[in-house]
Amino acid sequence: MPKHLWMIFFAALVVFSGPAAAQQDTKQVLVRGAGQETCAKWLRERANWITGSSHTYLNWILGFIAAYNDFVHTQEPASNAGIDVGVENDPLISWIDQYCRAHPQDAIYAVSTALINDLKKR
Repeated sequence: MPKHLWMIFFAALVVFSGPAAAQQDTKQVLVRGAGQETCAKWLRERANWITGSSHTYLNWILGFIAAYNDFVHTQEPASNAGIDVGVENDPLISWIDQYCRAHPQDAIYAVSTALINDLKKR
């Protein structure tokens, strides 16, 4: 399937596929999976990482960034790498921790979009 059709399919899937809605500014987007959980849950899970808990929320965020890179960032002229190129996971995790401490009721989706907006400033 051509890439532009995948983009349309992905957009339709996001808009029409989820039971929960996460809100950023005035835009409303339907979100599935860990993206609809809260920062408070992120922080609770983070407290257990040392004991081997799952990194479900981090994987959701990294997948969201990968989708952004594929469907948005690389479509821009002269952009052939991701917005997070050269950034290891630890600084991303620290950024998310800080954001979540300040916004415990925000959804993981909101954290992901805020992180992308911050990475775009680099």
